[in-house]
Amino acid sequence: MPPRWKDTLVILLPKTQNAHLPNQFRPISLCSTTYKIVAKILVNRMKLCLGPLIAKEQTTFVPDRNIADNCILAQEVMHRLRFSTSKLGLMALKIDMEQAYDRMRWDFLCSMLHHFGFPAIWINWVMACISNPRFQITFNGIRSPWIAATCGLRQGCPLSPYLFIFCSELLSLLIQDKLATNALHDIQLSHNGPVLSHLLFADDIFIFTPATHKAAMAIKNIFCSYCDASGQRINQAKSSIFFSNKTKRSRKRMLVNILGFHQQHQGKYLGIPLLFRKPKKDDYISMISRIRSQISLWGVRSLSFAGRLTLINSVLSSIPIYSMSHTFMPKSILASIEQLIRQFLWSGDMTRNSLHYVNWNSIAKPKAFGGLDIHRFSLWRRVLIAKLAAHFYTKHHSLWVSFFQAKYGNRQQVFSFKRGNSYVWQLICHSGDLIVDKMKWKIGSGLSCSVLHDPWITNIPLIRWPTFINVMIELPLHVSAFLLDDHWDVCKLSCFFGEALVQRIISLPRLPCSAPDTWTWQSTDSSRIPTSMLYKDLFPAASNSLTWMWKLKCQPRFQTFLWRLYQNSLPTFTWLASRRLSDKINCPWGCADPEDLNHVFCICPFAKDVFTYLYVSLPASSMQLSPIHLLSLPDSLPALLQLMSSSILQNRHCTCTHYLAAAFYFIWQARNNKVHVQAFHSPRVIVIHSIFQYTSINFSSVENWDSISLPGCHDPALSWSPPPQHWLKINFDGAVRKDSAAIGALVRNSEGHLLVAEGRTLATQAVLTAELQAALLAAELSKPWLGRMQGIWLEGDSKFIIDQLQAALQWPQSSSSDEIHAILRVLVAFPFCKISHMYRQANEAANFVASTSFVSNVCWDHTMSLPPDFCAILLKDCFLCT
Repeated sequence: MPPRWKDTLVILLPKTQNAHLPNQFRPISLCSTTYKIVAKILVNRMKLCLGPLIAKEQTTFVPDRNIADNCILAQEVMHRLRFSTSKLGLMALKIDMEQAYDRMRWDFLCSMLHHFGFPAIWINWVMACISNPRFQITFNGIRSPWIAATCGLRQGCPLSPYLFIFCSELLSLLIQDKLATNALHDIQLSHNGPVLSHLLFADDIFIFTPATHKAAMAIKNIFCSYCDASGQRINQAKSSIFFSNKTKRSRKRMLVNILGFHQQHQGKYLGIPLLFRKPKKDDYISMISRIRSQISLWGVRSLSFAGRLTLINSVLSSIPIYSMSHTFMPKSILASIEQLIRQFLWSGDMTRNSLHYVNWNSIAKPKAFGGLDIHRFSLWRRVLIAKLAAHFYTKHHSLWVSFFQAKYGNRQQVFSFKRGNSYVWQLICHSGDLIVDKMKWKIGSGLSCSVLHDPWITNIPLIRWPTFINVMIELPLHVSAFLLDDHWDVCKLSCFFGEALVQRIISLPRLPCSAPDTWTWQSTDSSRIPTSMLYKDLFPAASNSLTWMWKLKCQPRFQTFLWRLYQNSLPTFTWLASRRLSDKINCPWGCADPEDLNHVFCICPFAKDVFTYLYVSLPASSMQLSPIHLLSLPDSLPALLQLMSSSILQNRHCTCTHYLAAAFYFIWQARNNKVHVQAFHSPRVIVIHSIFQYTSINFSSVENWDSISLPGCHDPALSWSPPPQHWLKINFDGAVRKDSAAIGALVRNSEGHLLVAEGRTLATQAVLTAELQAALLAAELSKPWLGRMQGIWLEGDSKFIIDQLQAALQWPQSSSSDEIHAILRVLVAFPFCKISHMYRQANEAANFVASTSFVSNVCWDHTMSLPPDFCAILLKDCFLCT
């Protein structure tokens, strides 16, 4: 590697406030782009072999391992130390290495890579990347002279974290060697459970052992050997030792003197408090201070309501997420954080109070339920912990799960706790009800799934079903008995189940027989936890959905203003008078009527002038497909908002609705300026601003915006388009209801004539699974035309499925599901193929077929008498494309 590729700039990031000593800064290396490309290539190859080589106690940067393992086990160890009755006592050592990356010796790294069996050429590549770099330190924009390095790994190099954990593996090997010779003993977290000796997260080290002189000497020898070989050095000031409550004072003093660490009764590990008691509000005071400092920083700026909302959702709400995901946080802390967020949302800073115009319970809800998508932390914590509960329930391969299964996994009720159980386990139990009865097995080999006692057809086990089973014959133990040559054994299924249930089992999405059974979520048919969906399930269904507001293609300040209109949370004179905050009630524009929202935006001559100018200024094409007539708007604001909602649901590109949203904002802005005796815009200027706000976002050239027709009937994404001559076009769609799904697909020729349509029911509640099966059905329908047509065009309204198909078509070697490859095998058999996405309003025909299939499976062709509604959709598609 050319030496200049390794030339590196170093910036110093302060680790503490008012840092003034070298060790109070963290050096971050700014490597060159060329070097990072080479290093990243090596890293991507190295990742593939980390799992088998690195000990299970090391959880950082290893695929399928998580920081949660260390956080949860560390808290469980502290709980063990708290209630331990061992006469000798137990101790936990939290050890910090001083400048761990900077001190790593290169010859030691080379020997460790040889130890793990890496080939010589690979080791040469790695050593060429990390050895003999040059550094320039930048401070206040001034660069130092070049400094040549003789050891160390650069923080900022993609290789450094992975090379460091290879080196730290020596520590695990030395500990295991001491355990094998009984020079050191580990501890048990439960009777007959697995043992735990240490946890590693990069250079954060946690060791657990009985509090004996022998163990202390063994640990001291381990670190002497490790530091001599690697060049590392223990940071005595940041290293500490915890003792169990029953450990004698004399023994504590002896061990502290031997190891040289200071004793602690509480501390932090990976940002999580380590306590011998129930967490209190004072333990999280630093989090409150951090949020206050952020608000104080933003308070000096003039932020709009939408700007404050964006900062809350992107920054403030994310600050407590990490702690909530791994540890027990008192409700008082969560309430304090919400209080700070409320104050910032309405007042903008910490120095003054302001009216809270909307109830907090109405704000802290998802947007689909009428809120602003600010998390209610007491509920959001349950959803975050539900991920841990799901791992425990499915016996995930995580390190902490094996310990918790041994300690808490033999209870009759899965998520139940007793007095004296750890606070982490209690937290998991409180979230257990969110995942029970919402997961099921996805069948692969069928060896892991019980026929009666496990959920595999639905999320309810068969033993809790009514009599759909032949009770006179003893059922097999596992589902694998019903599989034959990677297919369902229909004859055997018919012996035990009724015809309807057999058909449902056959239609189940499943894995190949060579794959193990996996747990999946009933609602998504995926093993990944649907946190957003779980959170939304905690709220009652809203009577009126406000999602249309957030679909508008306009600035966030207009969207949030519409939300405030819907919530009646604007301080009109009538609103203020009802709360005895003002004596005025009449409109500030000189009207004799009381000023309420209906008057300001529907009745007031000022607003009507705005709508009149807007009608005159817009081109006729903008009004063609819009149900809104600007000269005859309703006199009621709720009715007007409902009209805007229906227009967006019919056509999300309805420009008239977008202009109205901006006009409402500017009308209110002009009203406020009038009230406070400031300059305000006239109706004509308000219209110009409203039109400009939309056109500047959506059109590249503002000058010719009026010559562009409304996206609608001629937009291929919004209306059905016929294929070229001698081509087929296949549309597909999946529909999901509360407890079932249906799929539909239809084939049409270049003239828009129907050739065949088919729909089926499907045993799933996952939208993506239904869409994928619908695409597979579409591919099957095209097979009779193989060799007879020049091309095929597959189209659907699921962007995720279309993107997957297009990616797999472009990169055939990429990893995709078997269904994706099956679809592409049919498509590429035609001379030409095309895959495209369109919006739902252009896919009404496929949606009709899928919706009809909920009642019974359908199979139509051009020779049959088709439903009148279906014929109307086909005729409309043909009319729009002519």
